[in-house]
Amino acid sequence: MSREKKLVSKFSPAVLKNRSGDLSKRWYIEYKVWDEASQKLIRQHDYLPNALKTEKERLEYGKARVATINNLLARGFCLNGNPIPKPEDEKPQSIYTFLSLQQALDWALDFKKAELRIGSHARYRNVRDLFYQYAPPELKEKPINKVNENDILGFYQYITLETEYLAKDHIKTLFKGLFSLLVRERIIAENPCPKIIKQRRRTGKKNLSRKNKAFTEEQFKSILTYLKKNDKELYRFVVFMFYTFARPKFELRLLKIGDIDLRQEKITVAAEHSKNNYERRVDISPHLLNVIQDMDLQKYPQSYYIFGRDGKPGKEPRGKETYYMKFRAALHALKLDEDPDLTFYSIKHTGIVMHFLAGVDVEALKEQTGHRDWDSFWVYLKSLNLITNDRFKAKSPRII
Repeated sequence: MSREKKLVSKFSPAVLKNRSGDLSKRWYIEYKVWDEASQKLIRQHDYLPNALKTEKERLEYGKARVATINNLLARGFCLNGNPIPKPEDEKPQSIYTFLSLQQALDWALDFKKAELRIGSHARYRNVRDLFYQYAPPELKEKPINKVNENDILGFYQYITLETEYLAKDHIKTLFKGLFSLLVRERIIAENPCPKIIKQRRRTGKKNLSRKNKAFTEEQFKSILTYLKKNDKELYRFVVFMFYTFARPKFELRLLKIGDIDLRQEKITVAAEHSKNNYERRVDISPHLLNVIQDMDLQKYPQSYYIFGRDGKPGKEPRGKETYYMKFRAALHALKLDEDPDLTFYSIKHTGIVMHFLAGVDVEALKEQTGHRDWDSFWVYLKSLNLITNDRFKAKSPRII
């Protein structure tokens, strides 16, 4: 018996498992395939996309997917073996061609959820929702394999001309990323998104990007004084942010009591919450340590969030926008809300500026901020006007 015939005879055909028609459960396709490494049949489960909500959609998808899998099995597909040669004129057929553009984007977003941390996934979701706001019904219902560059170009023009978002190019890049995922997963053959031509900054005040700007020492002290008197919870949150340089929504807000190691005076920022998906250890300043000790965190379970939903450590964290809104109200009360560049993130920027001016070693600052390379950290310091070209100023010739 030839090797190919042996492989063809060793498989169990794919079958759709519809969970007794229960749409609240994840349907899947089950089959067995020959594994060359272990020399035995291996059971495989191929789950249907979450984007398929109705019974009709799932049955249509399942039928096409089962036929594709069984075709491969019949032709000798196996695990850890040589790929099956295809005729030169054979073009790969997507089993998702019946999906609409809207269904495909929903599928991509579900897939992204498993790959990304919460904050990054939310940005992709917001871009998808912006597209749905723009797109007419006929475009959303268009088959994914029929979507072309002109369809996407209209959305890009809408972003550029009709919206007031500052990061227009970034929004386009995120949207293109959803289609790149569809290409990677062989749902479509090519990415229909056109090349992104970066927009020049206009000089009008409305179109300038916000810059990284810190509070002055006087401003920041007035903020702390106000918060300590009027909002002790927000005061503690701001002090944490000032000394740890943690991002408020996705790092600091999600810290748990167990992340604080008082013996080593370190705070652990979990990889799933950090900006670069790497766990980092932040040093606890003696001044921050005083605030932590004043919070009596030892009274609560290690699994509790430090900044809980009820304004004290708890099982659930504070809402994403809670501290932002409270801080904006404080700035308004102090008449510091007229400068659009002074934002919630300015607390972090202020912490870095004041530590830098206090003489903290630059390498220690880099470690505390979580930057993994010098280039990006140097750019960040320059954005805060902390790096100046002293060599130029020292050699600048005097002619007046």
